[in-house]
This record gives sequence, C-alpha cells and structure tokens, in this order.
Amino acid sequence: DTGLDTLSSALLVIGGTTTSSITAGDISHPDASVIMKLQATEGANPSITFDGTSSSFADELYLTTQSGITINENISVNENAVFSADYDGDDNGDLTISTGNTLSLDGGALGALNLFSNDIILDGSLSAALLPIYLNPTNDDINDTIGLGSGVGSYQLDSAELGRITAGDLNIGTGYSGSMSIDNIGILDFANVDNLFLRSTQATKTVEFVGNAAVIDANLTIEADAGVTMEQDVTVEG
Repeated sequence: DTGLDTLSSALLVIGGTTTSSITAGDISHPDASVIMKLQATEGANPSITFDGTSSSFADELYLTTQSGITINENISVNENAVFSADYDGDDNGDLTISTGNTLSLDGGALGALNLFSNDIILDGSLSAALLPIYLNPTNDDINDTIGLGSGVGSYQLDSAELGRITAGDLNIGTGYSGSMSIDNIGILDFANVDNLFLRSTQATKTVEFVGNAAVIDANLTIEADAGVTMEQDVTVEG
C-alpha cells in the first residue's frame, strides 16, 4: 500500500467504469476521515480480490463490482462496509471469504456490514461484534430462493457457514428476495448472534421451516409476504 496511507481526502475513489479488475492486499489506511471506494465495473467479468495477509481501514469501505468479490486475507473496517459483488444483478457475482480469513467491523457503537451478492461462500468468518450484518441476495428473479442450514436455495448458507457469523443483529433477505427454506438448524448455528431477522417480503414469497426440527439460539423476527410455514418443530432460545 505504498503511498495510500499518505493520501488525504474525504473520499478516495480507485477504479470506476473503465476498470475491469482490482487486486489489493496488505492495505493499512489509518486516516479516520477518509472514505475509500474501490470500483471495477468494466467489461464482461469485472471483479475485486483482496489477496495478502491483512488490510485495515479506519473509516468506511465500499467495494463495487459485477462478477464477484474474493477475500483471501483478513480485513477490518472501523465504520460502515458496503460490498456489492453483483452490481448489475445478473446472478454472476458471488462474495467469497476464504478459509481462515475474517471480514470484521470494529466500529464500537457505529456502522454495519452491508453485503450484496448473488451468493455467499463463507469458508471464512464475518464478525461485527454487537453491530448489524445485512446479507442481501441480489438474485431477485421470481424463482430464486434462500436456503439456510440444509435448506435448498440459490443463495445458500449451510450450518457451518452460519456458525462463523458474529453479529448483534443478523439480517438475511430483503424486499426483493425469493422464498426462504430453512432445514436442520442447530443450537450452534446462531450461537454468536443476538437478534435474527429473516425477510422474504417480495410479493407471494414465504419463509418455510422444512425437513428437520430447528433450534435457534437468538431472538427471532420473521417477515414474509405470503406467510410462514412450519412443517417441523421450531424452538427459539434467544
């Protein structure tokens, strides 16, 4: 990051509509008054990759691209982090956090992790302490779905992935999301979450607990346009 820590501006933008890919790593930007934005939206398959040991940002961090964001290092952000991995909404931009790496929010009482992607491959971890995390599927086609645990969906988080998320509030789904299928959720899956919000509020969409019983160790709020179906026992222990 030679030179980056000496740049002083309220907003630092790198890349844009003529940038096809960005690879970054081992960035340390200590200036708490500088918001950083990395943008790669040119061409057929633009992407952003962080590949190093660790990067830290004292203020806000925004990443915008169309064909995926890959995190191969630890990243800590002091304020808001907004990652858009599928900016054009063509179901081709996943967010991948590789094994052993953590995307963390360290902002005390401020900020949120706001993550937009076609799917999330969470081999690593998400950590926001007591702050909120928003997982926003961009696959808003009427037939696209969200799957949690063993539930099947085009946006999928299995039990192991869920267990690597730490948040005060964990928000999954939006007003544009498809129906949600939840299966075989165990007490450890949300053990690091205080409040869980599940949303499938697009017209005619539902939240369904199917297959095996669910045990949710968090305060639970569900919003669904066409209702909630519970085919098995659901125990909430928040």
